[in-house]
Amino acid sequence: VSAFLLNRSSDLEIATFVPVITIAGWAYGETAKAPSLGDTNKSGGAVTYTYSVKGANSFSATVPTAVGDYTVKASIPAKGHYKAAEATKDFTITKKDIIISGIKAADKEYDGTKAATLDFSSVVFGGIVTGDELTVTATGAFEDEKPGENKKVIISDLKLAGKSIDSYQLAATGQQTSTTATITAIPPEEPESKIVDKSKPVLVGGSTFYELTEEILL
Repeated sequence: VSAFLLNRSSDLEIATFVPVITIAGWAYGETAKAPSLGDTNKSGGAVTYTYSVKGANSFSATVPTAVGDYTVKASIPAKGHYKAAEATKDFTITKKDIIISGIKAADKEYDGTKAATLDFSSVVFGGIVTGDELTVTATGAFEDEKPGENKKVIISDLKLAGKSIDSYQLAATGQQTSTTATITAIPPEEPESKIVDKSKPVLVGGSTFYELTEEILL
């Protein structure tokens, strides 16, 4: 009986199990999601998680923060009747969504076109992480070319740029699409007046005089 128990104990000491990691990716700037083994850690041993750029196979305890594809590895030492075990899982840190607002348009004098000049000096980058740097460009066009106050200016073709561009993308919805500005009418030109010499002789009492007339030229 004793020999049988010893064999059973030996069998248990070399038992193996396959842990399974679950982890959700996250967007740049968000709090990192914690990996978990759920109930697949059969030995109950302490778990150490390490991270690597996907495909690099160089793991460290530092949780990544930059946009990219990564792998997390769970390492569990031998415990009780179970051998040590490992598992890996890939995840992604995606670009953070940005919502643009605060774009203005400059007033202009009527020129017969819909072209509008946009002003980005007060632009707001909704969602940007403190310390990061972004710029934006766009195209502006009045809804029509006629003079008027507070006319609608349509904003299109938004593009992000700047030092931190690799971490951001424009959100699919919520972007500023218009602003207002004024097209002023061109004042009419004043008519030009000048004296034109239209002298003509006039005979009065045997003497000759000349009459001068003034003509307005438009």
